Amino acid sequence: MERSQKTAAVAELQSELTKSKNAILFGFAGLKVPEVTELRRQVRGTRSRYLVVKNTLALRAARGTAMEGIAKHFAGPTAVAFNQTSVSPRC
Repeated sequence: MERSQKTAAVAELQSELTKSKNAILFGFAGLKVPEVTELRRQVRGTRSRYLVVKNTLALRAARGTAMEGIAKHFAGPTAVAFNQTSVSPRC
């Protein structure tokens, strides 16, 4: 990924996290493909967005957002699900 792509990805993620009412971090190490597929399906069913994120980019995007407080959990294979509704997603 080129620097310009990284900058754009961080800006987009930061914008979405700023607007989001809630977010959930997932450590998906050890999950099999069908399990991850099912997880993604359930997350989409809550009108949420599910992204596998590069931790260094996620840390930059979290600065200045409500996610900044849990940034220390961006370690290992990480995904984040978030939405802009005031109701917590249920998977």
